[in-house]
Formats: sequence, structure tokens, C-alpha cells
Amino acid sequence: MDTLSVIIVTYNTGRTVLETLESINTQSGDLSTQIIVVDNQSSNDTVALIKLYYPTVHLIISDTNRGFGGGNNYGFQSTIGDFIALVNPDLRVHPKTLAMLVRYLKENSQVGIVGPRTMDVEGRISVTAHSSYSLANIVLSYFGFVSLLPTFFNRDDLKINYTTTDPQIVDWLQGACLVMPRHVFESVRGFDEAFFLYVEDVDLCHRIRAAGKQVVYHPQATATHLQGTSARNFPYFRVRGYHLSPLYLFRKRGQHGHVRILKLVFAVELLLKSSARRLYNLFKYDQLRANQAAAELKVLVESWRY
Repeated sequence: MDTLSVIIVTYNTGRTVLETLESINTQSGDLSTQIIVVDNQSSNDTVALIKLYYPTVHLIISDTNRGFGGGNNYGFQSTIGDFIALVNPDLRVHPKTLAMLVRYLKENSQVGIVGPRTMDVEGRISVTAHSSYSLANIVLSYFGFVSLLPTFFNRDDLKINYTTTDPQIVDWLQGACLVMPRHVFESVRGFDEAFFLYVEDVDLCHRIRAAGKQVVYHPQATATHLQGTSARNFPYFRVRGYHLSPLYLFRKRGQHGHVRILKLVFAVELLLKSSARRLYNLFKYDQLRANQAAAELKVLVESWRY
């Protein structure tokens, strides 16, 4: 029987992670599962709830907030499986999904990492498999053009996610649920921990591809994603990750022209968004909107100085 080590990184997720753990515990298929939870210094009842309802889970309480990539690397040190699954704490893994992904990896040795089709709570397919991570895509996305006209600006990704019925090779996968052989994660030395939040999945997939392995989207395996319930409550960390992580990725690749362009783009984008929120608050005040506006201004300064 194959052993799959599942790593979940939590930060103030509360009861949400309990449903994730339940979905993993009820997985069917010829698969032995080890569950590791790495808590990144939650300040609420997350740790207490896991201890109470899932005492057999291997719980690691980190001595510092290591971010997403660092938390997964930390958890990997305690894994025993020949296969590794990285699962978000707001994901509901559907029955047989993990066994299906492990079986696919066993049958296709050229594949280095595979992810399922994910849907939101209303059953709508989420765009988690991507054809590229480019400067143009970032600019269009951050200014909202992709959301306003998805079929025009995001045609390739929509085709991959919405119409594909068989496994397909892609450029990169979002990190909500990723499964890979242990030796692959070891060979690329896990995540680059300089990414505290976001874009670390892009970097990981690209390094796996550079090592000669394929990145595959498997639409027959499915999961439901609640979409960032932890990060949503901390606007500064979320906004900072969205903007500094792309800058770091392009700097890491030596694409310094991209970095300079993005700094200008982010300055305009963040200033417009922050100003619009502050103006709206003059008519109808909302504290969450005020927090978001403050975070955007703070990150504007950080990204400009980057």
C-alpha cells in the first residue's frame, strides 16, 4: 500500500481546517495517509480545535510564522510517505481524489507534480491551471481586465480549466492542492522560502519543469476550495504577498526590466485602489475597506523601494 503524507499549513483558520481534515480522513482508495499540520503561530483557537477533534494528527507548532512555503518545507521534514500532498486548510478534498492523483503519478513517471480541478462552494470551476505567468497577464489581472472580460484576456486558461476532461500538461498550478513524488520535492529542495505568501507555487512548478518533469492538471480529480479564508482576514499580508512576490520572482530570474515595469504598474494600481476605497468611505464608512486602503498604501511604498 502506498503512503501519502499530507501537509497542511494553518494560520488562524479556526474550525475551517476541521472540515479539511475530515475530507482527508474519509478518502477512499488503496492509500495509507499521514496527516501533518504545521501551525504558523495562530492567535486564535486553531491549535486547540485540532488537538480536541483530531488528536492523532501530527501537529507541529512552528516557533515563527514561516509563510506558506516555509511552513510546507518545515512539515516535509516529518513526512514518511513516498508521495507528498500539499493541501490548503480551506480545501475539501472529494472522495478518491488523492488516491487518483497518486495512481496517476505512479503510472506516469515523467510527471513531477499534479493537481485536481477545484471548484468554489457553489460548484463553479476555479481557474487553477495556467498556461503562463507573464508580465502582461499580471498587469491585465491586477487592473481587473481579466475579471471584466475573462473570455477575451484569459481564453487559454479558461479552456484548460473549463473544457479539458483528460489530464493536460500546463505551465503551473495554484497551490491549493498539489501532489508529487517525494523524490521530486527533494530534488528541487522544496519551496523557496523567500516567497512568504503567493507565487511560490509558480516558482515551484517552474523549477520542477526545469528539472525535466511535467506539471499536469487532472480534471477528473476534484476538490472544493473556499478561496483564501485565512489570508482574507489579514489584508496587509495578502496585499504585500500579491505585489512583492511577483517582484521577487522576476528579480530571481534576472528579469530586471520586468521588475522596473511592475514597480511602476503597482504604484499606479495601488494608488488608484487605495484612493477609491478612501473616497467611498467618505460616503459609507467600512472598517474593512479602510484597513484594505491602508494596506495598499503601505505596500505601495514597500514595492517602490523594492
